[in-house]
Amino acid sequence: MRRATTVLVVEDDAAIRTMIVEALKFEGYDPSAVSTTAAALDRIRGSRPDLIITDYHLPGADGLELLRSLQEEGFGDVPALVISADTRPPDLPVTSFVPKPFELEAILRAVKRVLGKRGDDSDQRLASKAPGRLTWGSWLATPEMTLA
Repeated sequence: MRRATTVLVVEDDAAIRTMIVEALKFEGYDPSAVSTTAAALDRIRGSRPDLIITDYHLPGADGLELLRSLQEEGFGDVPALVISADTRPPDLPVTSFVPKPFELEAILRAVKRVLGKRGDDSDQRLASKAPGRLTWGSWLATPEMTLA
């Protein structure tokens, strides 16, 4: 039996963190979540995830500091997806970037792309089981928004 893909979500907003974690669980991933860079570093040192999703703006050290620390500690090969309300900083060493506000589908597509998963089966399952679009208040992106 194949183990589930592990994803660490680093987000200080509890509502957004919970929303992303629940969507990842629904898609069959094994997510865990923390709210600070320090907690993320501790978690990663204990158990290397397959993917990190981090907010850019975090209390204390930001997402960029997290990624730099990971590179210094030998975890630079773990793919990272950054979410932020800012435009993408030019020196951000990430695999993918999703602007806020976002739709959960955008996060899930980015996760699949980063991890090299193909096909739309889970997108179809998500659309068929969810009552309407999975969104969270003002985090709903317009249909015209695309991933950077």
